Amino acid sequence: MSRRSGLGIENRRPIEPGEGEQHIGVLLRGVWHRFLDELFERLTAEGFDDLRPAHSPVFQHIERGGTRIGVLAERAQMTNQSMGYLVDALERRGYVRRQPDPADRRAALVVITDRGRDQIAAARRLIADIEREWSDRIGEERMASLRQALEALGASMAAATVGAKKDPS
Repeated sequence: MSRRSGLGIENRRPIEPGEGEQHIGVLLRGVWHRFLDELFERLTAEGFDDLRPAHSPVFQHIERGGTRIGVLAERAQMTNQSMGYLVDALERRGYVRRQPDPADRRAALVVITDRGRDQIAAARRLIADIEREWSDRIGEERMASLRQALEALGASMAAATVGAKKDPS
């Protein structure tokens, strides 16, 4: 008797790559990548031609007043070394700078520069344009429903994560 006996899978053929429906993660990632491509194409047209989608995690996770590299890395689910590499690149391009952390002089905060603020303002405007275009494609009601569903799912997942951290059993 095989180890698979009794599981109802003895006669199933192996699943091949590319078969079946795409799962929600693949769908979300595909749309995310198309969103980034569109955004960075538009940012390039606005003079921010030295940025790439790989730089996004820094801008997504930095706080007003600055954020430590370790915190940025944790939020972006990256290693400190990888985040440091991104920060170095953005610092050379003038989007961020490092300054001593007033809470711990041994640590540094990554802070946004004026060029970084200009990029963020342009990105926010361009993102609003992209969202309006998406609404035109699928309809305002469906776009609002998509946003509400993603917000609800994100909140639910965040609450579950917090609950799991509180209850280690």
